[in-house]
Amino acid sequence: MKYEKPKISKKDLEKVISNNFNIPFENLQEIPGGEIARSYSFNIGKDKFFIQFNQANMSGGTRKELDYFDRLKALNIPVRNVVKRDVINGIHYAITEEVKGKELQNLSETEIKELLPLIYEALINISKIDISNTTGYGWFSSGGNGGFSTWRDHINFVMEEEPDEYFYGKWYDLFETTFLDKRTYEKYYQEMKELLKYLPEDRYFMHGNFSFTNILIHNKKISAIIDWQDSRYGDFLFDFTYFVFWLSDSFGNYIIENFKEYLKSINMKTENYYERIKCYKYYFGLDALRFYAKTYQKESYDFALKLLEKID
Repeated sequence: MKYEKPKISKKDLEKVISNNFNIPFENLQEIPGGEIARSYSFNIGKDKFFIQFNQANMSGGTRKELDYFDRLKALNIPVRNVVKRDVINGIHYAITEEVKGKELQNLSETEIKELLPLIYEALINISKIDISNTTGYGWFSSGGNGGFSTWRDHINFVMEEEPDEYFYGKWYDLFETTFLDKRTYEKYYQEMKELLKYLPEDRYFMHGNFSFTNILIHNKKISAIIDWQDSRYGDFLFDFTYFVFWLSDSFGNYIIENFKEYLKSINMKTENYYERIKCYKYYFGLDALRFYAKTYQKESYDFALKLLEKID
């Protein structure tokens, strides 16, 4: 079944905003784009806010920001201030304050290269969040424990169907109802599976979607890292690989080599560095094929397929 963004009536939208502020709102506008949430911006006096609506099974991002807010701040990881998180008519919403800045993807390669040390530091700081009182790997529940007994099990799950309440659910029907090609998917899954033996079983906290669209830049500094929906426990190189996955070969390879030198400079392990990155590239490519098939985005699906073809 095709995924659809949550639908919210104008009456309910205005009610939610009015109930959370003492003065009238102005300049209410829907924000175009985005794959999962339906988002709006509005003003309360001179201050700008955002409100984001999600289906129940995709609403955990702001909860995680709230749960880990103090620990993120303590490690100098900039995040948004979540004003309110609640539910209306079964649809989850979160109101956040505006963060100044623009997405990293809107900067030039030269500007991005200048920011790489700050980005690396933020990625490593995320991995330093204390999770010693939790167990498991992969996505974690509200109780804080990961859903898999090993990191390799979590990565391998890209081939498994999910419970119906998850985003993909029983997704094998996509092979029959969409352009998701089973033979192609299984081919690249086998390539990924051959690399599982190189993965460590270290447990780090990860953002899970550490991308150019989720890193905001203002005055040559990171002003916020947003969208913690996919945060999980596992190998910190997973976060790094998503950061480079969508880039051109030359720029991506430059950052891969540059990050390896950075890791050496801070005495972090780099065993099986390239094999781990390669494995995670297959994972992200496979997940992208599923996602774009489920959301019926053929052009994006074809682009993800080209990225998979170039991994070797």
